[in-house]
Amino acid sequence: SVQEFLLEKVVARQHAMGAPPGNKTWLFRLSRRVEAFIGIGCARVAVFVSRWPKKTIAWAVLACAVLCLGWLRFDDDTEEENLYTPQHTRAFWNERFVEDNFDDHDWSLVVLLNRKDGETNLLSKEAIGEAFDLYDAALALRTDDTALDDTSCAPVYWHDDDDDDALFPSDRRPHETSCQKRGILAYWQWNRALFEADDDLVTTINDRNATDCCDPTTRKVDLAAVAAKLDWDDDGRVVGIGALRFEFYTWEETYELQAKFDKRLRKLRFDTFQKPMPLTTYGIDKNYDWAFAFDRTLVLLAVVVIIAYAHIALKDFRSPEKSRTNVGTAAVVCVY
Repeated sequence: SVQEFLLEKVVARQHAMGAPPGNKTWLFRLSRRVEAFIGIGCARVAVFVSRWPKKTIAWAVLACAVLCLGWLRFDDDTEEENLYTPQHTRAFWNERFVEDNFDDHDWSLVVLLNRKDGETNLLSKEAIGEAFDLYDAALALRTDDTALDDTSCAPVYWHDDDDDDALFPSDRRPHETSCQKRGILAYWQWNRALFEADDDLVTTINDRNATDCCDPTTRKVDLAAVAAKLDWDDDGRVVGIGALRFEFYTWEETYELQAKFDKRLRKLRFDTFQKPMPLTTYGIDKNYDWAFAFDRTLVLLAVVVIIAYAHIALKDFRSPEKSRTNVGTAAVVCVY
C-alpha cells in the first residue's frame, strides 16, 4: 500500500544514515530517533490526507471557524494606562484608592476656539458675543434625559445668595447658573446682558478679583485657564486674546450627550473664530475606532488580494479536492 511504501522509504533512509566512525554518541542516536519519529509521523499524515482529502479540508475549515469565534469577544482597549503601564504597581493601587474614596466622578466636555488669523483680537464685542452664541448652543443640546443645564450638570459647591459660601444641601439640585463650568464668560457671570452693558472689556478681564460663580476649583476667574495667545501692553495689562477654552462638567459620562456636543459644535461657523474643536471622550474613542477600522479593512483587502492571486496562479477545477487553488485558499483561511 501507499502507507507501507512511504514508511519503508522513511525507515530505509534512517538506516542509510550512518554515523561517522567513532562518533556514535548518545546525542547522535537520539537525533536519529527524533528524525525517524518526525518522518514516520509526517508520512502517516500525508497518507491520511491523500485517502480522505475532502474530509481533511472540511475539518480544517471547521477548526478555523471554531477558533475564529473568539473574535466575537474581541474588545478594543484604548486606555493608555492599560496598554503601556504595569497594572500591579503601587502607584496603581494608590490611584484606585483615591478614585474610590475621593473622586467626585465629574466629567468634562471641552471646546477650543482659535482666531481665524494671526491678527484677529478676540477681546472684542463681536468675538465675545460669538462666544456667548456657542455657549447658548451648548446649553441647547439635549438627549432623552441629559443636558448641560441642571438636568445633568455637576453642581458647584457654593452659591452667592449668602455671605458664608454655604454648600448645596445634598437633596437639592442647583439651578442652571450653578452648574460647574469654566470659560471667559465668567467675567460677566455667564450673563449676556451684563456683557452687553460692559463698555470696557480690557478693564473687566484685567480685574484679578473678579469672582467666578461656577469654576469647580476656584472662586476667582483665572484668565490663564480660559484664554491663550495673550498680548500685553506696557503697563502689563492684557489687551489681546488669540484663543479661548470652555469646559462644561456633568454628573457622569453621558456618552450620547458627548456625541451631540462633538457633532453639533463642529458644525458651527463664526466670523472671528475658526471651526470649534470639541475635546470629548466620544471624539477620542471615535478616532481610535477609525484607526482600528482602517487597519482591519487593510488586512481584509490584503486577504482578498492573496486569495485572488491564488485562484489565478493555481487555477485547476478538474478535481476540487486535488486543486491547488483550493489548497491555496485553505492555506489562507488557516493562516488568518
